[in-house]
Amino acid sequence: GLFVKDASPTIEACRFIDNRAGFGGGAYFLRSESVIRDCLFHDNLANTDGGGAQFFDGAVSIEDFMFTLNKAPQGHGGGAHFVIGLPTVTDCTFSNNNATVGGGFSFFTNGSAMAATGLAVNSNIASGTGGGIWLNVGADQLLLSGSEVCSNFPNPRSGDYTALGNNLFCTGCPAHLTN
Repeated sequence: GLFVKDASPTIEACRFIDNRAGFGGGAYFLRSESVIRDCLFHDNLANTDGGGAQFFDGAVSIEDFMFTLNKAPQGHGGGAHFVIGLPTVTDCTFSNNNATVGGGFSFFTNGSAMAATGLAVNSNIASGTGGGIWLNVGADQLLLSGSEVCSNFPNPRSGDYTALGNNLFCTGCPAHLTN
C-alpha cells in the first residue's frame, strides 16, 4: 500500500485496505518520523512481520488509528510490528488481527521506548504467544497508560512493560481486572 524510507510525511484520513507484502502489508515505514492520524488499516497481509503496518527504526507518531483484520501468519504483529525506534501511539484500536507472535501488535526493542496511551487491544489472536501484545524478553520499554487489553488469545500480552496507570487487562470480560 505504502512504502516510506528516510522521509517523514504527514498522513491523514487514509484507508489501507486489502494490500499484500512480505513486510508491512498495508504500509512500511523505514527510518521515518512521520505523523500518521485518523487512518484505517484493514484486511492487509504481510507474509512475515507487520500485517497492517511495520515501523522500523523511527519516531513515528500514530494517532486515532484502527488496525482491523490484518494478518502476519508467519511473523510478528498482526496489526502492527514496531522494531526499535521511539514510536508514540495514541488513541488507537487493534482488533481482530492475527499473527504467530503479537496478534494485536508487537514491539522489538534494543533499549528504545514506545509510548502508548488510550489503546483498545481486543479480540486478537496469536498462534504462538502475545495474543494482544508481544514485547521481546527482558525489555520493559512499552510505556502503557489508559489502555484496555481484553479478549485476546492465547494471552493478553507476552513480555514486560511499564504501567503508567489506568490499564485494564482481562481475558474475557472487563470485570476481570488484573492491572
